[in-house]
Amino acid sequence: VKGLVAMGQGRYGDALEPFHESLAICRRLGLSWQLATSHLNLGASLLLAGSPEDAEATFEEGLRLYRELGDDIFAAYMTTAIAQAALARDDIERADGLARSALAAFAEHAERQGIAQGLETLAAVAAALVGTENPLAREPGRRQRMQGRLVARIDQRVDPPQSAPLE
Repeated sequence: VKGLVAMGQGRYGDALEPFHESLAICRRLGLSWQLATSHLNLGASLLLAGSPEDAEATFEEGLRLYRELGDDIFAAYMTTAIAQAALARDDIERADGLARSALAAFAEHAERQGIAQGLETLAAVAAALVGTENPLAREPGRRQRMQGRLVARIDQRVDPPQSAPLE
């Protein structure tokens, strides 16, 4: 909770330690879904703190975990997060492919909020593709709003799947 509060207050660097602690707790307790979600939170704080490379690596690990759990919807949210990190690094081609992949997964599951988020990410990619300045870098609050919606989506998950113990 401390990490989410720090992020909500715009103190992204202060969120890093609580999210690292969350990773350790989830590993120790064998909480797979919560571990994946902790990677999503940590990645978001890293991205907003200005470390898109570290964020992308963190998101990739969370994506692996969501896929192992069979959580296609959260795997798509994580894919969108990876696309946003790639866009923040100006890897527009990678961001484009990831955003399209996530959008297809959201459509397959009729995940309306995900479709909206995927379209928003794809629009940012499209703006970058036509030669405009990176829209996440140009508008200071844009990246925070996009990631804020990603993190807020986590709180709407009422019934996370039962976690299988980590090996």
